[in-house]
Amino acid sequence: MTNLKKSLSWLKDVRNSDQYWIESAKSGFAVEIEKLLKRAGLNKSQFAHKINASSPYVTKMLRGDANLTIETMVKAARALDCDLHLHIAPRNHRVLMREYTNKTTKASSSNISTIVPSKPIPYFRKWEKVSAATANS
Repeated sequence: MTNLKKSLSWLKDVRNSDQYWIESAKSGFAVEIEKLLKRAGLNKSQFAHKINASSPYVTKMLRGDANLTIETMVKAARALDCDLHLHIAPRNHRVLMREYTNKTTKASSSNISTIVPSKPIPYFRKWEKVSAATANS
């Protein structure tokens, strides 16, 4: 087996592990929080105060080292004037997501809110089956 094949095999094994997906979720959340902090003009200590946490804990959170509870994730999102949305997708599917405006309207026959873009944008939210080769790239 060539070195390239060994490396690709190793990478496939890593991507099949729960730990890979756990670390990916933690680092993805940390990156989003970091972006939102910059957008809000907040430093780590200001953010720590808003979520009732210590500055070292926020640093740990932003490094992706904290094992966050959903409660902490919700508090972090709300402190940055956002909501947390969790999503589960079937394996080997790619989820395409968009950012939306804050304009909402109530559905006529229920209490469900629907998102209405402020200007026409291509809207998509679909499951896209991807091949094993694409999923591992």
